[in-house]
Amino acid sequence: MKIYISGLYSGTSPQPGVGLSRSLRIAYPDATLIGVDYSNRSSGIHWPGFDDLWLQRPWEELDLAAYGALITDLLEGGALWISGTDLEALWLASVFPDGHANLLSPLAASLSRIAKPGVEAHQGLPLQIPPFISTEHSDWDLHAFCRKHDWRVWLKGPYYDAVRTSSWDVFEGARAGLSKVWST
Repeated sequence: MKIYISGLYSGTSPQPGVGLSRSLRIAYPDATLIGVDYSNRSSGIHWPGFDDLWLQRPWEELDLAAYGALITDLLEGGALWISGTDLEALWLASVFPDGHANLLSPLAASLSRIAKPGVEAHQGLPLQIPPFISTEHSDWDLHAFCRKHDWRVWLKGPYYDAVRTSSWDVFEGARAGLSKVWST
């Protein structure tokens, strides 16, 4: 059994890849575990529990169509893939909208239920979603919203990332950064 595990960073905002490999090694001692990451700076690439490492180009440099074809070939060949990064899981959900028997990652329909700000998955829980505005509104409306809330505003990505904005300049910089990461 060959299992590809992505998301190896183990720093301040850790990804689950190393922990997954530990658990899988105990459960399946004869499995071949292959770590996958998109940065040669990722601390988890040095984890000795992997049998091999598949280091990719940084995400923004990948030819996603070609990479999707490679992953499809691996899955069709019987390998398993466990996605440990949010961006990769979102992308895999678009490549395999109905899933794949060997892809252990959420379907697009599941991921759509947890997107911010209108998190559908909160329904039935004793939680409230705070006031929000989409960055698709005009700059005039966004500035008015921030002023109304005394600049105690967090600019958030659709699934993760959050930046506190204390001024319009900070807001614009954060919006540009998040737009680049999330292609929004």
